Amino acid sequence: MPELLEEAMRRRERDQDYCKEFDDKIAAMVSQVSGMLAAPAMVPQAPVAGSMARPLMEPYREAK
Repeated sequence: MPELLEEAMRRRERDQDYCKEFDDKIAAMVSQVSGMLAAPAMVPQAPVAGSMARPLMEPYREAK
């Protein structure tokens, strides 16, 4: 991975079109990550206890 980044940075210095494309992609990525971090944490819609599997139980029987 570091080699890919180093090559991208070298190419960015030589190629103005690539530099703009690279910078635009980085800006989009930063914006997306910032948006996800700024969003409120997801809250479960159903209570956790209500969604848990319960063990099988013997049906209620009337005492005779």
